Amino acid sequence: MEPKENAEYLKQEYWNERFTKEDHYEWLVSYKDCKQQFQEALPEDKMHRMLIIGCGNSSLGYDLWADGYHNIDNIDYAESVIQKMKDKYSEGGECSELRWETMDMMNMTYEDGTFDVVIDKATMDVVMTDNQDPWNPSEEVSERAIKTLQNVFRVLKKDGMFIQISFDQPHFRKKFLLDSQFNWEFSQKNIDHGLGYFIRCYNNRLTTLDIPTSKKRNQQVIAKSVCQFGQGVC
Repeated sequence: MEPKENAEYLKQEYWNERFTKEDHYEWLVSYKDCKQQFQEALPEDKMHRMLIIGCGNSSLGYDLWADGYHNIDNIDYAESVIQKMKDKYSEGGECSELRWETMDMMNMTYEDGTFDVVIDKATMDVVMTDNQDPWNPSEEVSERAIKTLQNVFRVLKKDGMFIQISFDQPHFRKKFLLDSQFNWEFSQKNIDHGLGYFIRCYNNRLTTLDIPTSKKRNQQVIAKSVCQFGQGVC
């Protein structure tokens, strides 16, 4: 159910209608297409709390659960898909540990510092889908992008990681992601699938002020990196 014009992707009613008719769709890549990159980026502790924003009807949450990550929240602002995913995987399925909630990623209601990892698979691509000039994005596009990232940054823990899978070229996206208000370190890898995509990782940097006094001695500040995977040069 493709829209007649890209601007339709920005309408909540489009997604609610689409999800009532569509059971499953994977944007860009499936989990199996980038499993290696995920495993290299994700924390070893599989009970770290994760959030998938704009989850849609992708099986990413379930695939991560099946791979041993059992502390995952999934949000989407389309109520129709959230209920379907609950019925499919949690209430009527085998993985009751998966959590699903209707929520706008640009206005999240989670407490500050809730998540160890936030994952975006093509969701920010949708936010920017009506961008006419990638070199000079409009004020509206920039506002949506920054608001999304501000919400992500807020709900991440101080040493949290933001993982983004995107088709957008790094030099267009980094102007938002590496804004000075976000204390992130950046890394990127390619996903050699289809047209070629990027998986980017952004890790919150710790400073000495973040380390309790009792732990400062003999401890170095470790800056985790956020990974973004795709093709091209950063």
